Amino acid sequence: MRTSVKTVTVSSLLVASFFVTPAAFAADSTATATVTGGQLTASAENVVLGEVATSHTTETSPGVVTVGVNDERGTGEGWSVTQSVGDFSYTGDNAGDPIVAANFAVTSVGDITREAGVDGIETVTAGGAGTLDAERTVLSAAADGGEGSYSAPVNVALTVPEGSRAGTYAATLTTTTAAAPAIN
Repeated sequence: MRTSVKTVTVSSLLVASFFVTPAAFAADSTATATVTGGQLTASAENVVLGEVATSHTTETSPGVVTVGVNDERGTGEGWSVTQSVGDFSYTGDNAGDPIVAANFAVTSVGDITREAGVDGIETVTAGGAGTLDAERTVLSAAADGGEGSYSAPVNVALTVPEGSRAGTYAATLTTTTAAAPAIN
């Protein structure tokens, strides 16, 4: 009979252990992720202006340059893209004079396209028309906007003075980004 008592006691302990709830312990931990910012960059394609004939009147040589901007900084600061040009130097056999930078101008900025990013094109604005002998804003994004990649066709024109000699005229078009919205 002792054997059966031991068995009942062990069985009673096993059954009782199923009804005892162990103490619960909780601990908090932190999950951390670091997001690093990229760069603010701009690009511009080479411009090929329309051919004009030597003339006794002023001629206009139009063209288009596609300007792109990519903001991967992750700051929301906004930005601006400016362009400027130097004088157009002459290359050829006819002793032509340079064409001054003030004769090269933005005539308009076409529709802005969002290539990628979180902000819509409504956060990016086009600059106005004017000469490029000094920096001129062509695209701008206000603070809390412009986080992404955008492009726009910038319509330009070179005013070729009367009596310009036959040859090739070339200048360097400089495209610059600033890590702040345009003020002008």
